[in-house]
Amino acid sequence: MKRMSRKSFIALLIAVVLIGAFAVGFLIISQRERGEYSSTPEEQSQNPPQLVLAPVLSAYLYELNGYWTRDSGSDLPIYVTNLTYGVRNAGNGDAESVTVV
Repeated sequence: MKRMSRKSFIALLIAVVLIGAFAVGFLIISQRERGEYSSTPEEQSQNPPQLVLAPVLSAYLYELNGYWTRDSGSDLPIYVTNLTYGVRNAGNGDAESVTVV
C-alpha cells in the first residue's frame, strides 16, 4: 500500500474540515427554520412583546347637496352647500377630547 504525500494529506484534511463545517452549518440553519433549536436562558426569560393601544383616527366629509346663487349685496356668485362630517376611531385604543376644526 502506497503512503500519501504530505501535501495530499494536508489537502485531504482541509477538504474534510471544510465539508464538515458546511454540513454542521447547514444542519444548524435547517433546525432553526423548523423551530427545533433549543433557546438560550436569555431567550427564555424575555417577556413577549406587549400590545400597544393606540387610536387610529380617520375623518370623512361628504357633500349632501349644493347649488350656486348670487349675493344680492355684491352680485357675486356664492356656492351654498350642506356637508356632513365625522371622525372614526379604527385603532385599538381610546381617543379622548377629539375636536374637529
